[in-house]
Amino acid sequence: MNILVISGEFPPFAGGAGTYCSYLVKALASYKHNVTLITKHYKENAAQEAEIDKKLSQQNIKCIRMQYSKCTFILSWCRIISAFLRHNKNFDFAILNGNIAQLVCCSPKLKKLLGKYITIQHGISAYDSLKKNRLLTIFHMKKQLNMFYRNAAANIAISQNLKNKLEQTVNMPNLHVILNCIDNETFTFPTKTENDDTLQLTTASRLIPGKNTAAVIELFAKLHRDFPNLHLNIAGTGSELPKLRSKVKELQIGSFVHFAGQLNVVDLCCLYQKSDVFILLSFYENLALVYLEANACGIPVIGSDVGGTREAINDGITGFVVPVDNEKIIYEKTKLLLSSKSLRKKMGEAGKKRVDENFSLATLGKNFDVLLNELKN
Repeated sequence: MNILVISGEFPPFAGGAGTYCSYLVKALASYKHNVTLITKHYKENAAQEAEIDKKLSQQNIKCIRMQYSKCTFILSWCRIISAFLRHNKNFDFAILNGNIAQLVCCSPKLKKLLGKYITIQHGISAYDSLKKNRLLTIFHMKKQLNMFYRNAAANIAISQNLKNKLEQTVNMPNLHVILNCIDNETFTFPTKTENDDTLQLTTASRLIPGKNTAAVIELFAKLHRDFPNLHLNIAGTGSELPKLRSKVKELQIGSFVHFAGQLNVVDLCCLYQKSDVFILLSFYENLALVYLEANACGIPVIGSDVGGTREAINDGITGFVVPVDNEKIIYEKTKLLLSSKSLRKKMGEAGKKRVDENFSLATLGKNFDVLLNELKN
């Protein structure tokens, strides 16, 4: 089939929806679908974008990037995508990944040009985006969104938890669950050498308030008293970075904390591989890819009990799910893993097996291929 994917996020832009989209286009191409991707272009990322797009073209994925402006993207993208679709009418389906794509494409004129379309929901819905950004209400109404989701061939939630939430809070019929996935051919078992006597605790996310990275730093400061050879790796970038650096300095643990910045897939995989435990204490998640990535590298994971975390972590088997507001339990579970190499090995192996069986690129491709064939017939 000829598939058009429209996404507001895509690498090198950091974010779960963009990472998901990169896996989705590869998974679709692996099932011999002809994939065209329309996404954002940032001038400052031009070199990285060119490198990524070259690799995509080698997999028969065509990438079209449109200049992004926070103030005018609704109008400019709508005009550009409409012109593109009027000259390219041979798509069997359009897949709209995330809120930006859906807010752009829900205008009545553009919706007609899309033909059959599928939406992918990652968490905060387009309805919530309207509430947060009054400017968007100039272009959209709740009634318009209701009609848009009602006319979709399918609406996809990336976790069962998200599906349940959407069914309770918004008017979004014909909801399906296709779970998040990772590239388990890239994320593989660790290469940490046996004679390495350091312990490595790692977290990775956008550094924004909701990811609660400050709590990980405070936890590390306590754990370091028990494990003098413990180091903390923080991967990612964002608005909280200056505050986090200040907290590290305040706690006098700078010699043991490494801010890794925004990492590409290969470097992130290497970071997981040299780590002993992965932790993320977010205030909200749907089905965080980082849990799956770390597990795929044979690393046990600790995650806060919010959203779809229990779908990503098999509690007590591949890691631990902890109450985000209970510092004592978080400390005890993390200390338990750091204290036991055999438990880390056991949970890491279980995590790798579970990811390979349930969250692989092959699984995502198969699930979408089945759905597309059902919807086409």
